[in-house]
Amino acid sequence: TLFRSSIRSLEALDWQLVTIIPEAFIQERLENYTILITGLVASVLFILALVVLYAFQHLLLELEENAKHQERFKSLLGNAPSVIAICDHDFNFVEINPYGLEFFDVVEEDQALYDYNEKLLPPFQPDGTPSKEGLAVYLADAKKNGYVEFTWNYCTSKGELLPSEVVIVESNLHGE
Repeated sequence: TLFRSSIRSLEALDWQLVTIIPEAFIQERLENYTILITGLVASVLFILALVVLYAFQHLLLELEENAKHQERFKSLLGNAPSVIAICDHDFNFVEINPYGLEFFDVVEEDQALYDYNEKLLPPFQPDGTPSKEGLAVYLADAKKNGYVEFTWNYCTSKGELLPSEVVIVESNLHGE
């Protein structure tokens, strides 16, 4: 009867499987999982380090290549036997090559870039057009067509007229 009553009491309960696992087994499993997780984390970090190293190497190569291009550009700009100037949207010189400094009779580059922008333009061109208005028309034309060529008068730093053939090419430099 004891046997029967225990069966009946088991039937009345929801069946649940209870397993007793020794503590040493649990500890061993935890250590194994810890080793596995540590290995995975180390692998992910190693792969991430390789990706960062690869990206860094490409960045260095790109910087070296850019430095070479800049050096070539500066060499061309510095050795060109004609005036080459980089101007802002208001046609003020931002950079000018050595031949341009000599052409405008400017002693130092900083003077050309800051002091002489206004002085290098005569108030009027030979056809009577105010220089600033005429430049605005040519700049708009260069923006529209990508470039424009025209005859123009500049002045030296001492005010002497310099008849010139000008080519303006619209381009972006550092997003400007």
